[in-house]
Amino acid sequence: MESKTKFRLTPELITALVHRAFGERTRIQRWDELHGGCFNSAYRLLLNEGAVDAVLKISPPDESRTLAYERGLMRTEVEVLRMLSGIKGVPVARLYHADLERDLIPCDWFFAETIPGQTWNLVQGGLSTAQNDRILRSLGRVQLSINSVKGGQFGLFPASGRPPFPTWREAFLDMMGVLLADADRHQAQLPLPLGQVSGLVRSHAGALAQVTEPRL
Repeated sequence: MESKTKFRLTPELITALVHRAFGERTRIQRWDELHGGCFNSAYRLLLNEGAVDAVLKISPPDESRTLAYERGLMRTEVEVLRMLSGIKGVPVARLYHADLERDLIPCDWFFAETIPGQTWNLVQGGLSTAQNDRILRSLGRVQLSINSVKGGQFGLFPASGRPPFPTWREAFLDMMGVLLADADRHQAQLPLPLGQVSGLVRSHAGALAQVTEPRL
């Protein structure tokens, strides 16, 4: 998918990243750009005669026009991948190498193992109701395992640049405030005026007090 945030790599840059991650003697057998996403760039690579089948994922450069909550997303992704790698019932890709130095390219990037498959949205129309129900239940079990990870405070991960909060109400209102500020900055067309949206959120914020324990 074409996107203004994707950072495209030349063969020379791909070789440089492979050598940084796997060593100078690593041989690239094949590489192909993956086109399913709309935010990060991604490539699938076969290395050392197919001994390593990896996905290279690259964040947008800082000058890309993104929303505030999207800043540092790949750093958060790397942290979460590491956090979930030991959680039973969560099928996450093995992280081979993550590089956040931005010296080879002006982006964060990582290599992870390839997990073969197809995205559900592309195939669900050809599946039976029973098959889709089984997938939904399976996803629910995975999400339950992810939610078993507890935290000390509410809010986004540190890479976002946003502070932590002692309550879910404060964290949610901060996230909504940042999102509405982005809507104002980008002159987004909303079904209601920004002030009215903010007022509606705040008028119902008391319900958020029901969430008392920070979880992933």
